[in-house]
Amino acid sequence: MNTSQTNPRPTTALLAASASAALLLAACGEGGSDPAAAPDEGELLTTRHAVTVLDDGDGPELCLGGVMESYPPQCGGPELLGFEWPEGSYEEEAGVRWGIYVVRGHYDSAAQTFEVAEIGAEEDAPAHAGDEHDLGTLCEEPDGGWQVVDPERTTDEDMQAVYEAAQELPGYAGAWMDQSRNPVGPEDVNEAAGAVESGELSDEELVELEGAMNDPEYVTVNVRVTEDPEGAYDELREIWGGALCVAEAERTEAELREIQDELHDHIDGLLASYTETRSDQVVVDVVYDDGTVQQQLDGEYGEGVVRVVPALIPAEELSGE
Repeated sequence: MNTSQTNPRPTTALLAASASAALLLAACGEGGSDPAAAPDEGELLTTRHAVTVLDDGDGPELCLGGVMESYPPQCGGPELLGFEWPEGSYEEEAGVRWGIYVVRGHYDSAAQTFEVAEIGAEEDAPAHAGDEHDLGTLCEEPDGGWQVVDPERTTDEDMQAVYEAAQELPGYAGAWMDQSRNPVGPEDVNEAAGAVESGELSDEELVELEGAMNDPEYVTVNVRVTEDPEGAYDELREIWGGALCVAEAERTEAELREIQDELHDHIDGLLASYTETRSDQVVVDVVYDDGTVQQQLDGEYGEGVVRVVPALIPAEELSGE
């Protein structure tokens, strides 16, 4: 059951609130108790997205997990065999060379090596349906659209208070904010930041635009619970006067995080894991999966409770071959 504003009760999508969304408990290169899936010998694989290739003096590595945003960056992964740096495509600092590429080749999971067959530019990286984090509302839009019910209770402080109250609800499953109705988006702020650097805009104008992007008037607060969504809506409506959607979930946030913690020491090739409130899932990023890991986790936790996202996929999936 979904409960929204006036009668159907509301919500819409874009930024995740700290009270809700993805808790990243990453594991880079830490093995688990279960064997990882291995590709067939000679199978041509490609990175799912453009990734960092980094050489800190021991040879280039394919960074499939997280990258520390230091300067120079820090990351690691399978050793790259036969990799040649495309001219003009990389940076160097303090003895470290790095660049961002789409890499195709052959992965040896036992030796932890990746033999390069082809290198593509970052801008050639394909988009993948379903890879984006969907933070849209689960409630149907009410008649007349999403409306502010009480402007006096639609402030930043009220929004923080409603997220805190949501966490105390029985069966709390998570919360997030949807800012898709806001006419000012991240791309506008990024463009303005560039204009500040060139002197076309002032710092004050940039700050004003950033504030507009986070205007509570355009935020729809989303909350999921496993118990009594109507009662939860009524309780939260006493605090928050802006657009509000309360939707029912199958699993609590605590249950999802318990599964996430179990998986941390359970899967070889685990790169990262996080809970995804809107889809009611735990998402795990792994180096490679031919469906074996997904099938195993479906059997253990239920179909679709855990979603496996491999960093390396068959090249034919992108080429349509």
